[in-house]
Amino acid sequence: LEWTVQIRGEPADTAAVSEHRVYLLLSRPTPPWGLNEGGALHVMYADTRALDLACKWAEGHATLPGAAAAVTRAVNGELGLRYAEDNAPRFIKDMRVPGVGSVKSFDLDAFLTARGEVFVNSEDCAALVATFSNILGCSLSEMRIGKNFTCNFIKVIGGDSWEKDEEGREYHEVAMEGAEGSAFNDCLVYDASLHLDGSATPGAEKEPEERQPLLPAGMRFSNYADTFKVPRAIVENRSYREHLASNDTSGVLKCLNVSDRNGSPLYKRKPVRR
Repeated sequence: LEWTVQIRGEPADTAAVSEHRVYLLLSRPTPPWGLNEGGALHVMYADTRALDLACKWAEGHATLPGAAAAVTRAVNGELGLRYAEDNAPRFIKDMRVPGVGSVKSFDLDAFLTARGEVFVNSEDCAALVATFSNILGCSLSEMRIGKNFTCNFIKVIGGDSWEKDEEGREYHEVAMEGAEGSAFNDCLVYDASLHLDGSATPGAEKEPEERQPLLPAGMRFSNYADTFKVPRAIVENRSYREHLASNDTSGVLKCLNVSDRNGSPLYKRKPVRR
């Protein structure tokens, strides 16, 4: 931009020239980003550092689902993150809020300044995908599923081998589209923390080259009601829950959304801490 100054009766002179970066987004940012018009706890102005990364990851995508999928792929494969064996989050921190108390937040500064080998869990990955997708205009929430369910063969973020978790996961978190209004099983999952075996037999013993790596990036949560009998018919590349959890009473029947005291799915968008 060229800035000019003019004194009445005198010709205009150039006072300064400045450069500015303009961000063209797919839609208005959603929480935890926004204008904080209502004074909401979890809403803050968009951080240009987050915008720079999100725009880089989603470059070339003209739809919100495409942008969310691109962010999911970037978190999974471009940052060098590895899954934490102790399942402890790295970037999720408690934040004290006056009048509210302690809330879980996403530590943006800790993420941006992390160096070396960085270990994360599913909660970190869900927050990363939701936070960076929503600054582009997506509307993802972070959802927790749990009840100590056992898993099919999966390849965790940063891992090289397919492993079957038979001891049971206390919980698992994903970024999810539609959590605030749709039936839970119809919601779309964006999970950067792992690759599923997208074949029709994800729980079977087989050679690694026989598996079909599938990163959940817009995958329907489930084609079945929560109480549908097991074993269930599994269709290739469809139904996140049935590919993640083992096809028995210890798996899919326990892989359920964590609900609030009223029985509604417990979704959240962690505030950004910086």
